[in-house]
Amino acid sequence: SGDGVNEERGTVRDFSPKQLAERLRLAREHAGLTQREFAAGVGYSRRQVIAWERGQNVPPVQIFTRLRAVCNVDPEWVLTGPGL
Repeated sequence: SGDGVNEERGTVRDFSPKQLAERLRLAREHAGLTQREFAAGVGYSRRQVIAWERGQNVPPVQIFTRLRAVCNVDPEWVLTGPGL
């Protein structure tokens, strides 16, 4: 498919920081969290969360292990798209 995801294996061929930023924002909103609440949940500053959601920085891998508890979403979905 043209979305950068290998459907057969579910691996990312073409990583898109912009799409990751959008899915991170959607995950936070799905959980009903403000940027400040989300930041506290993953252990980073609100300023950092804003940069992630704007696609200015890619979040560190550690936050993905916390996403399920903080936002009740599959971290794989935030990273790759499938799995919500």
